[in-house]
Amino acid sequence: MTKLVCLANSRKNTHRCIAGMNTDSEWVRPVSKLQDGAIPWFMRQIDGKEPELLDVLSIPLAMDGPDFGHQPENRQVLKGAWKRTGRLTTSHVLKLCETRDVLLHTHADRVSEAMIASMPLADRYSLQLIHVVDATFYTTTSFKGKRQHRVRFTYADNGYDIVVTDPLAEDRIARSQTLNPDCILTASMGGPYDGNYFKFVAAVIER
Repeated sequence: MTKLVCLANSRKNTHRCIAGMNTDSEWVRPVSKLQDGAIPWFMRQIDGKEPELLDVLSIPLAMDGPDFGHQPENRQVLKGAWKRTGRLTTSHVLKLCETRDVLLHTHADRVSEAMIASMPLADRYSLQLIHVVDATFYTTTSFKGKRQHRVRFTYADNGYDIVVTDPLAEDRIARSQTLNPDCILTASMGGPYDGNYFKFVAAVIER
């Protein structure tokens, strides 16, 4: 069993993407055997409930898993029930935030497949936990004509504008509710589309 603090329970097609940090503060993303690695409801439920942000989870995981070319944090889910063993405070999670010059390799909302392919395996990562103080959440229309929720913020003196896939945050944005601009964000890179890996804010943890 692998113990980790849940730092993302993000919408991924009709299922979810779960991610967190283990006791060594290393990122872990459990993946299923589905084509995109998403975690279906029957696999992730704990006593009939969703894993919540900041929950400490115990999950049966292999030592590795399919990385889809850009997600070295992935570990295959093994048979067995998931368990909730505790919960961390926001103050504790704040200490886990990372400091880098950029968010997920670039200053844009995407990373090219070619850029990732050119990197040594040791330099690749697809998850990042950051603290921001100026987050602005809003709703717009995607290029496909669908409603889309996004967040603007500054990190390492650079501005970003990224899609939100945290379902609880999405619901609040859709209801025009105010979210605290001082928050912890989990940023993630999704699967390839049109030659790029797009970035998502997979979790919003308000302070």
